[in-house]
Amino acid sequence: MNRKKVNEGYSDKTLLKGIAIAILPFFLFIAYVLYHSEKSVVPLSIFVLLAGVFIESKRLSKKWSTVFYKFLAALVISVFSFLPFSDEINYNIENHVTMWIYVFLLAFLLISLAFHREKIKLFLSEGVTLNLSVGIIYWLVENEFYNTTSVVIKSAASFFIIVAFFTIINTFSRFKLTPTTRLLLSIWSSIVLMFLALDNILNLLNYQIEGAFFLVDKAVIVIQYFFLGISSIYILLNIFMLMEFLPDRSAKTKKEHIDNFNAIKLEHINRYSENKTSKKLALICLVVSIVFYSSNYLFQFLPTNAAIWLMLFFLNNLVYFNESDQSLPYTKNAKL
Repeated sequence: MNRKKVNEGYSDKTLLKGIAIAILPFFLFIAYVLYHSEKSVVPLSIFVLLAGVFIESKRLSKKWSTVFYKFLAALVISVFSFLPFSDEINYNIENHVTMWIYVFLLAFLLISLAFHREKIKLFLSEGVTLNLSVGIIYWLVENEFYNTTSVVIKSAASFFIIVAFFTIINTFSRFKLTPTTRLLLSIWSSIVLMFLALDNILNLLNYQIEGAFFLVDKAVIVIQYFFLGISSIYILLNIFMLMEFLPDRSAKTKKEHIDNFNAIKLEHINRYSENKTSKKLALICLVVSIVFYSSNYLFQFLPTNAAIWLMLFFLNNLVYFNESDQSLPYTKNAKL
């Protein structure tokens, strides 16, 4: 059985290599088009983004060979982006090259997600939720939502602030993390992460490395795109985990709908640590966040989205370093 699986894996890799070699001349032609193009077909920021994606993929895969095979698979899939559009009269290769890089990026992320879904959804705890909650409060303050005249926006902002403060207070409380609490905290973390990620992407669309005049500005943009690349697979996973709550059309009976819904709930519960974050670690994260965000609010040395993601990157890694041993594996038989 094992020999059969090894042979199947070997044949798949051989087939992938063969296809990649076959399409290599085509991509050499694409490189030629990029080199001789009069306009910037692919922004430099996309290559920085890809660097972050590849580095995080290597960390998850452990071996560069696995990253290489995922790269080849994404490359093969992305070839379809060069097919002419149904309403395209004059074929423009440069437009297709621009689209190709994004198709390749999405394909690589989806393949990585399929490879590492169980691995990347394992770690979520009160410490991570605390950092996300402080980040969303800072985002609301920076964008001055308290000055808006819209009742809807004020209500939404108030809801976010109330829930964020609840999660922060809960971190320092003695309340046990019941399955229901872990479910709610997991969903909240996914919502905040998705919200901050979309805001970050929308902000970055307005900034490119080529458009920055000063070296410091270029460095800030590079850091932002690099962090986005590193976090992109986790952002994608959280978006999918929220979308799974939408009605499943493949379920034909009420029982199937209920079973699917319960399975999704358990997935959220099981990825959230049942251990309380130490008050010392939580206090360190809270104080560092408040000091950093307050300084940035007063002096504006970083854009809001860059400041938030910089803090999330360092503080969440601090939480992971201190809690990963005691928090994994999580309870696999949780029930609501």
